[in-house]
Amino acid sequence: MDFIDYNYKPTPALPKYPPVRIVLPEPSHWLDREIVHFLRDQPEAVPTWSMANAVAAALNPPNRSKLRELKLQVLCRITPLVRTRYLRRVGRKYIALR
Repeated sequence: MDFIDYNYKPTPALPKYPPVRIVLPEPSHWLDREIVHFLRDQPEAVPTWSMANAVAAALNPPNRSKLRELKLQVLCRITPLVRTRYLRRVGRKYIALR
């Protein structure tokens, strides 16, 4: 004994739209632009310190103290970029472009 409902009609499938990527203007601070340009080249989330080291090294500081100062400036610029939604945090230690 089979229970077949001959009047059954499956619900229509919803249309699939491509994801919308919001294009933000370039950040106004010069260090923010360096961070965003670095993260655009990365295919996935990057550890925070690796990003800070790479961005600071790319600016070719003349000595170690300037390098340390640049790293601290890069780390300080992360929170404003997250708040303005240029970046997003992935877990505790990773940063990715939004």
